[in-house]
Amino acid sequence: MSDFEISLLHDEGKTYLWCAGEIDVMSANSLREAIDVAVDSTRDELRLDTSRVTKVGMAGISAIMLAGIACKTADVGFSLHAGNKVRKALDEAGLWWVGVLPDPYVGTWNGQVEAPRSLNL
Repeated sequence: MSDFEISLLHDEGKTYLWCAGEIDVMSANSLREAIDVAVDSTRDELRLDTSRVTKVGMAGISAIMLAGIACKTADVGFSLHAGNKVRKALDEAGLWWVGVLPDPYVGTWNGQVEAPRSLNL
């Protein structure tokens, strides 16, 4: 069993989801469940912070990608604060190019600055 923590906070239409520790197959299921709750309960935007993630596998990458897709489907903004481990894993998987996931240097989906539309959902 992995060492994994999730925190969820709702504030003025935005939902903040922090995760810390290792995102493996088991903890990715918990993350997906938390993402579902967050998307269902937010009005404006989900902000996912993975800056305290120490290890991430393919199941974790999948959960993060599904967060973006779930938000897009629900017409909810999505932003990802990717820590070094998550950003490296996304980069190695070929998923950290502009438009696949919002980059804080480019903008956010449904935010003030739109990311390029290279992901067709």
